[in-house]
Amino acid sequence: NPNTSVEEIEEVANSLRDVYPKGGERIMTLAEALRKEGMQKGMQKGRIEGKLEGSLNEKIKITKRLIKKGFFCEEIVEITDFSLDEVQKIAREINS
Repeated sequence: NPNTSVEEIEEVANSLRDVYPKGGERIMTLAEALRKEGMQKGMQKGRIEGKLEGSLNEKIKITKRLIKKGFFCEEIVEITDFSLDEVQKIAREINS
């Protein structure tokens, strides 16, 4: 089951250790490998999300500068790839 927690795997491993010592060790090794893999995937996801958030924040900063310099919203849409609604929302935030 993909939703099985590490704790559940460790519980099964401990039960197996009583019956089949080598089997319990193998499952514990597997549990540790899965834990490391999960941590690596989580860190990778966090890095990707951080980069995306940084890119979005930079686009917002650029959009604000363009608005302050007097660019038309339609021009800003072409430059930033934001939708017209998004640019207008940022413009309203600046003007409020």
